[in-house]
Amino acid sequence: MQNGATDELWSRRRSLTDVWNKFFGGGTEPDASLPPEIGESWRRARGGELQDCATTGAPVASPLVDCRKPVERALREVADDTGFLVALAGPDARLVAVHAGGRMAKAARRLNVVDGTLWSEGAMGTNAVALTLGSGRASDVFTAQHANEVLHEWTCWAFPVKDPRTGVVTGALDISAPWRNRSGTGLALARTLAALIELRLAELPAAPVARAVLELRVLGHPRAAVNGREVRLSPRQFEILTVLALRPDGVDLHRLHADLYGDQPVTAVTLRAELSKLRRTLGPGVLASHPYRLESDVRCDLSDQLGHLARGRLREALTLQRGDLFATSEAPFLRTMRDEAQTSLRTAVLVSGSPAELVRYAEAFPDDIEVLERGCARVPSSSPEHAVLAGKLHAALADQI
Repeated sequence: MQNGATDELWSRRRSLTDVWNKFFGGGTEPDASLPPEIGESWRRARGGELQDCATTGAPVASPLVDCRKPVERALREVADDTGFLVALAGPDARLVAVHAGGRMAKAARRLNVVDGTLWSEGAMGTNAVALTLGSGRASDVFTAQHANEVLHEWTCWAFPVKDPRTGVVTGALDISAPWRNRSGTGLALARTLAALIELRLAELPAAPVARAVLELRVLGHPRAAVNGREVRLSPRQFEILTVLALRPDGVDLHRLHADLYGDQPVTAVTLRAELSKLRRTLGPGVLASHPYRLESDVRCDLSDQLGHLARGRLREALTLQRGDLFATSEAPFLRTMRDEAQTSLRTAVLVSGSPAELVRYAEAFPDDIEVLERGCARVPSSSPEHAVLAGKLHAALADQI
């Protein structure tokens, strides 16, 4: 019977279903009534940015595995007493513990909500576990707010689990139920169970935590890798990482927005969503907030090049020059850094470049006629370096005709 709170739930469900149908049926933008993080997730889902992910395989190492047994009794009791489904996910969104009783257990199995299943956004679309792991905040996803239509019969709450020994989000505690059973206690239960797990984590012996390592190459064709694993990033995400690599003390959202967009009409909500997606892509221990900064070890070729130039190591700086820094980027901070890096490199070559260093610079910047002319005047005409520089100068002058 649809009365009282149930009438309200039915009305909200119908409204969200209409919003879902309009957007995934060809609408241009998610409805403004949706929370921003859900709208951004929907865009990725419809834009084909979500990739199929295996539901089996080795999970990311997590201390949650060590504290799972001491808290399983509490998880099971909550599942039995409330009729809700209770799931604990690790930092990669893979479920490490699932408890549900009676008919709920059968429903969980039909949805593949079992130990070892991957509930990342890439595997299951918009869902509470993925949103919480991406943002580090509590999430509430009701019926058709899920991008995946299979999940429209469910309402889900998730709360982050932080390792008290490191302060890092190491998992998410999810409470799920059929949408008709939505209750105001769902998120409170998730918060309580997350706190219980954090107490158990605090009791574990302190272990040395290996810092993540981010390798960032932005001179020439950009490339990024985390702990040796290459990650695919958009041009904007490369720009964000480069700004943060060059501002190691971190920046607030306003400063980062100005560095990236200047006066462009791009909202802070859009930037937050981009940061959230980037954090998920990089994995734990790399991108932190408040202020936004890189908490991993960072190896950035541009930072290294500027350091070499500051110490007078021109040969090492030229070795890193594989191409321009974001040649087409309009980000104000990166345009400034591009000009600064190239000017510093050019000045050093003009002042003290050896014949080999002049050739190396000319290979990177074959249209710099002044450097080519000075190089030809400085290098002995009988040397092989002079022949290379003269050839490049001839080609550069011919291009100007």
